[in-house]
Amino acid sequence: MDYTQGNGTVAPNTRFNEYSLKTQLGLNSKLGLFRLYYDYNQPKYGLLVDAAVPLITANSRENEVWYQNLNSHLLSTRNTLFFGPVKVDVNGAYQSNSRQLKTTPASPFFTAADMTLNTLSYEVKSYLPAGKLSDLIVGVQGATVENINHEAPNQVIPDAKVNDLSLFSLIQSNPVDALKIQAGARYDFRNITTFNDAALNKHYGNISASTGATYNVSDMILVRTNFASAYRTPNLAELTQDGVHGTRYEQGNTELQSQRNYEIDLSAHYHSDLIFLDVSVFNNRINNYIYIAPTNEYTENDLQIFRYSQSDATIKGAEITFNIQAASQLQVESSYSYLIGERSTGDPLPY
Repeated sequence: MDYTQGNGTVAPNTRFNEYSLKTQLGLNSKLGLFRLYYDYNQPKYGLLVDAAVPLITANSRENEVWYQNLNSHLLSTRNTLFFGPVKVDVNGAYQSNSRQLKTTPASPFFTAADMTLNTLSYEVKSYLPAGKLSDLIVGVQGATVENINHEAPNQVIPDAKVNDLSLFSLIQSNPVDALKIQAGARYDFRNITTFNDAALNKHYGNISASTGATYNVSDMILVRTNFASAYRTPNLAELTQDGVHGTRYEQGNTELQSQRNYEIDLSAHYHSDLIFLDVSVFNNRINNYIYIAPTNEYTENDLQIFRYSQSDATIKGAEITFNIQAASQLQVESSYSYLIGERSTGDPLPY
């Protein structure tokens, strides 16, 4: 059924249908814990677009015109193996997502867009004792993502393949009872290949690192601080997208470079039986920040063009949360947050 609005009128073609299935198997043994999951989801979402309104003559449940037909299969496994003091997590997943945009049977192309995204991901992570007061985690992660376009006139994202590989390590230490220290490093490699007329073959690789500490001043007061430097590669849509998305036309940018950020934060926490007070501040400096912004250009169909771009930026802010247990059945909570994001020119970041 279509949604009924507050004034009693019906929003045409806002109906949806959904089917889902979930199942799992598990085994516990001396060697480890083993889990296998399967999830299936098939939603159909009606689209409230101008072309659909005159075609909706009945408030029914069936999706007939202008709707998204989605299918998702997810097969995943999560396992933990024990080798004396060493614990190893072995996880993997395969996911297949299908998206079809249906218009009207009278259209030359009832299916206007037809895409399948297949993702194979894996992770192996080992927990190693590194002394009486420390623990070490080392691991590897990876994924292969493939986008496939089928017979349909609209191909917003080209046929493409993305390969990811990451190596990481994390150490946690308690040198004294009141102090906890954590440090980590990660190397990421990514290759993006497209198979359209303007073929693209991009390689990215870089190191991320972070360190942080928590100090318990007393049983009720603790302070935390963290510093991190990480990077993010442009994704497939940001590089290659070229088509209608909702009510606008979005264009990618093949010249985008990787983002690199430097972030520091500091927080203080006071927790008693009656009062909780949390105060935190952060500053995040981002080189080559990627964003999408409107242009002054329009398509032949009068859709405004939005294009991905990048510039140096700073995002900073603060947050205060106050919670008081006024009575056993009464709790009062108040919070305030401040956030500002701006480019190096001083202009606000678009969103």
